[in-house]
Amino acid sequence: MKVRLWHCRGSAAYQERIRPQVQRILGMSHGARTRVALAIAEAAKLLAGAEETELAIQLCCEAGDLRVVLRARCEHEAFPAQAVYRRFKWLGEEKRSAAEALSRDPLLRSLWRMLLPAEYVVLEETGRKIILLFQSPFAVDESDWNIDVLSERLLLERDAVAR
Repeated sequence: MKVRLWHCRGSAAYQERIRPQVQRILGMSHGARTRVALAIAEAAKLLAGAEETELAIQLCCEAGDLRVVLRARCEHEAFPAQAVYRRFKWLGEEKRSAAEALSRDPLLRSLWRMLLPAEYVVLEETGRKIILLFQSPFAVDESDWNIDVLSERLLLERDAVAR
């Protein structure tokens, strides 16, 4: 098992300092590596927000699978996780057009970008933690781009239990 831990202040610091290291660690094709790194960058952007919040990023690789846990070190909600979760789930249930919903809501667009390469995305209800789970092989199937399919892979964590 390979475990790495980084700390940075804000998503720009992630992009500059940590993303190149993450891409070197990931043993996958260039396209998959780029999509996984983009998903992590979107999570960092959601958690850090405009305030340049301190982030802790833990990456665990085991048997080709990957778990990335991002935590915002702040006292307040980093982003409205529960509201974004409910909205994305509702769009999935209603089988709404991704293009229409995503063009108007940058939070939903970030979540969609995280879900594309991930097996699961777990949002902690306080909006201070995001877990990204990727399963080998890291191929993105374009048939999975629909919000109704992606919404099934989105979970909300309450009291340390993902639902």
